[in-house]
Amino acid sequence: MKIMKTIALFFVISLISFASFASQTNPPLELYLKNQIDYPQFAKEYNEEGTVLVNFNVDDKGSVHVKESNSDNETLRKYVVRKLSELNLPFFETCEEEYNVKFVFRLI
Repeated sequence: MKIMKTIALFFVISLISFASFASQTNPPLELYLKNQIDYPQFAKEYNEEGTVLVNFNVDDKGSVHVKESNSDNETLRKYVVRKLSELNLPFFETCEEEYNVKFVFRLI
């Protein structure tokens, strides 16, 4: 399973490096982020579901800066903002681009 994740991550990074950057959405970036931010175990244990919308940019060092976030679940919103803030995205080094990503956490 770890090999599959490594291959998937390599594929996503390759796509990102060749993709042109869109101002509102970037499918390779969104896929990469969704692979980095899993459904939190605490939310699964308490049957919490929700949708989190975030608007952010990436500075010249690759740090993510969340500009706005909204959710129907405050706990999941805080979780996503914290996880994004911990990421480093050196392959998206631009302050000028803003990205919008939607994270959906639903129990199956």
